[in-house]
Amino acid sequence: MRLLSGQLLTFVVVLALALPGCAKVGELKSMKAFKSANQAYQQQDYKKASQLYEEAIEAAPDTRPAQQ
Repeated sequence: MRLLSGQLLTFVVVLALALPGCAKVGELKSMKAFKSANQAYQQQDYKKASQLYEEAIEAAPDTRPAQQ
């Protein structure tokens, strides 16, 4: 029983440390897509810019670039 609770505690700690990292991946993808979208917009490639802005929103809808 003691071994099981130790394993459970280890699992919970690892999970708690991993989840914020997963959120950062989406945030980084969002920022990259947003930057690429801005470049496409400046080059007047509006269709590509629109697609990239949508990707930025989908990758991390709660980030600041997605809310602008």
